[in-house]
Amino acid sequence: MHERFLILATLLVIGLGSTLAPADVIITIQPPTPQQMTAPSRTVEICCKGIAGGLAWHCFTKCTKKVPGLPDGITACRGGPTGLFGNEWPWGVPGSPNHPPPCSGWTLIDGAWGPIDTYCGPYEKHHPDWPDDGSPRPCESAATGTDCGMCDCIKNVMCRIELCCVRYELLPELYGFNSNSTAFTAITLCQPPGGGIQPLPFPEAALGAPGWPIEIPLLNCPTCP
Repeated sequence: MHERFLILATLLVIGLGSTLAPADVIITIQPPTPQQMTAPSRTVEICCKGIAGGLAWHCFTKCTKKVPGLPDGITACRGGPTGLFGNEWPWGVPGSPNHPPPCSGWTLIDGAWGPIDTYCGPYEKHHPDWPDDGSPRPCESAATGTDCGMCDCIKNVMCRIELCCVRYELLPELYGFNSNSTAFTAITLCQPPGGGIQPLPFPEAALGAPGWPIEIPLLNCPTCP
């Protein structure tokens, strides 16, 4: 009996290799299952606020970046008038890198409302489109839904519009463009192929959203860094 056990032990050691001693123990370690990662996402929306006593809508774009485990990052982009003397430019944005459009020599002939000034920044207090009472603006998702490159594209389009010194007019029928034209242009140029023309947002306003849908031509506008 003792000899039979010794033979079996010897065969086991030979089968496992000469480097193992009879007392060695083989432990198999199962690697941990990798944790499922959720990719960041961005949702683009069109938001509007009432102007002229609620008769019309001023619209802007809002991009919400969602990263698991972190607060949502919300950036809003908009266009507005500069004014002939810069009096319509939104000065009240503390710490903002925003500057008036680089359109020196602008005169009354070029337009009393001045060139379109665009701004993209965190959608929080002091943003030009942040509601005074803190209540949320009406928003609806763009037809493009979630797209990680669309937000950067919108910022680029806003930059190009400002560098192009586009004439601002309250009513685009007067040979100019306005904030709604700016938002529509950004949404239209940045949506994935086949997105189609965005519907008029929130048509319940008496005058709707003048300038929507009118696209600002950017073919000859400077490019942005």
